[in-house]
Amino acid sequence: MTRVPRNRPHLQEEQDFTVRYAALLEHYGMEGTRNNRGMGHENGSVVSSHRYLKDQVDQALESRGHRDFADRAAHDEFVRGVVMSRNRRNTAAFQIEREYLLDLPQSTVPPTSPRKRRV
Repeated sequence: MTRVPRNRPHLQEEQDFTVRYAALLEHYGMEGTRNNRGMGHENGSVVSSHRYLKDQVDQALESRGHRDFADRAAHDEFVRGVVMSRNRRNTAAFQIEREYLLDLPQSTVPPTSPRKRRV
């Protein structure tokens, strides 16, 4: 999916979300929200969570004693372990939410039709 909220002050309100994201919102019967226009620093909860994850990975590397890995797969597995440990506390709440999720639409690509354009 492309970048979801378009943080561009010159866009009209109805252009805030990509077509695909708007379709996803419609599918689930949800209404999208966004930060104030032109204020990218306001997505604090997302940025904050990411910062804490980075700190937790850093602490896990410190505890490990070194930052060297045999290969990329070993590094990915290490980070996956940190993320899984972090997500474990949300498992019960996520299972409750999961019961209410609908299946995603079958088509992942919106239908298109070829157009001839003169450039």
